[in-house]
Amino acid sequence: MPEIPGEFSFVRWVRPEEKVGRWESKFASAPDAEWKTLFEYELAVEASHSGNSAGTSRTIEGATITFDSPDSWAKAAADMIRRTAQKTDTRMVDLRRRQRNETEARQRQAEWRAEELRASEEKHRKL
Repeated sequence: MPEIPGEFSFVRWVRPEEKVGRWESKFASAPDAEWKTLFEYELAVEASHSGNSAGTSRTIEGATITFDSPDSWAKAAADMIRRTAQKTDTRMVDLRRRQRNETEARQRQAEWRAEELRASEEKHRKL
């Protein structure tokens, strides 16, 4: 699962007069679209509860995540992003486990129905 093992590093000033910088870090592996969607949702929930911001102009391209933030808020934004990535990883593991269990249950049910159909057809052939 995507996690952010390292620190966020300063890239450049995007609005130097306001001391707003761009920060970036790397995920251990590139997240997929489903993970990104859940991650953005979890960030919105976190922001609504804590009042914190995970920066602006946030992008995820490949295994790189970037965001813009005032210098004084960058650590809080990075911590929020890292915490939310960990929460998203946990939720994705649970979600994929449930999806796999549902798929396996549907497959077992289909196999059971196919066996029942074969047994019924066999019974009717004997009659």
